[in-house]
Amino acid sequence: MKSISHSIAVFSLTALSLVAFSGCAVKEVGKGRAVGSVLDYDLRRTPKSGVKVASPKPSEKPDPAEDSANLLLPLTSFASFSLHTGPINALAVGADGLKLYTGGEDGRVVLTTLTGPNPLASGSSEQLFQGPKPILALALSPDGKQLAIARFSVVFVVDLETHQLVASQDSLEGRISALSWDPRGEYLAIGRANGDVFLWGLAVASGPSANRLESYRGATSPIESIRFHPDGAVIFVAPQSGGINVWRLIRTERELGTRSDGQVGSRVLEGGKRVVIDSLAARLEDIWLSEDGSELFTAAADGQVYSWQVRGLVARSAVPVSSVNLYGLAGASKEARAALALNSSAELIAVSDRESRVSLLCGVAGLLQLFAQSPAFDQPLTQLLMSSEGSTLWGIQKTGNLVGFDLRLLAKLPNSKNTLDRCKG
Repeated sequence: MKSISHSIAVFSLTALSLVAFSGCAVKEVGKGRAVGSVLDYDLRRTPKSGVKVASPKPSEKPDPAEDSANLLLPLTSFASFSLHTGPINALAVGADGLKLYTGGEDGRVVLTTLTGPNPLASGSSEQLFQGPKPILALALSPDGKQLAIARFSVVFVVDLETHQLVASQDSLEGRISALSWDPRGEYLAIGRANGDVFLWGLAVASGPSANRLESYRGATSPIESIRFHPDGAVIFVAPQSGGINVWRLIRTERELGTRSDGQVGSRVLEGGKRVVIDSLAARLEDIWLSEDGSELFTAAADGQVYSWQVRGLVARSAVPVSSVNLYGLAGASKEARAALALNSSAELIAVSDRESRVSLLCGVAGLLQLFAQSPAFDQPLTQLLMSSEGSTLWGIQKTGNLVGFDLRLLAKLPNSKNTLDRCKG
């Protein structure tokens, strides 16, 4: 398999080590700013180095036979970026899909910017952060201007234009496993390994939630994923053990006039309205909410993708995808579906599994069917993510590689028209 090498500019933007002291005032350190706790870092640049872009290696495992119902996606249509020296733990993608943020076991956060007529073939990479502890989770703010970074029990937010620290949160104990921004840009959701979820009121100007933590407790296993409904009224929380917690936010209760906190003495406000989808017995790996918030999809350890209608939380279907554990789950953007001539109500879902394959499912009203599969990679894609715009599906590997696939290429595969027509319902 032929690989393409590129000289991709690599800049060291931030080398950052974190030391916490209670009760410290704001402190200027180099060109960065520390808020609350003291974060020591510098902006020294490192020499440029090259990054290879290639087609991922195939696995030695046999591939399932191609039939008329499934298109086999060639590995040559995928691109692999080698970015980290160890496993990648976290991925965040900009709205246009051309800015990618990866956080690794090596303690680094790397920004990869894609350029040119074929974004999967050229681009540049720069190091945004370097620290002694692994990066566990990343989340990009809705306006794309701030990046939240989690290292064990500490979360901090960096301004991507000025490269300054905006805020830090070190009052939580235990390992952080998930981050997610509120679509209004007011809150950052923080999921922990013990099942707790906190909302951090970063951009709440006034009121009881200003710069406070709101707690949403109920799960007892690590939080795999947190999704806000597009209207910002509720959050969907996926704990590893199964069952999905649907929480109505404290903000929503206030807007409905059903909650009044008055003079709150405690630093943490507690959410009280929760519904649990407990019809799923299998361990959860990832969840995804459709762009309009009408459908909820779940990847599970039993190899199936489950779906629910959000209104009324009505179970839709369970689609067997693999005989082994599923990992990542992502939905195609409106632009990607339009490029394939799918109607606005059709969904296109990607899922990865332990057998190192990527499968695509399509359908309407949550009734999905298996559409296409890739041959096996040499390593699984442990997380999948799509931008809100654009057409590239992204996944990360524990080997330190970022893998991308342009969904528009589906239209060029053999028998694609007949297969895509089946997605329209």
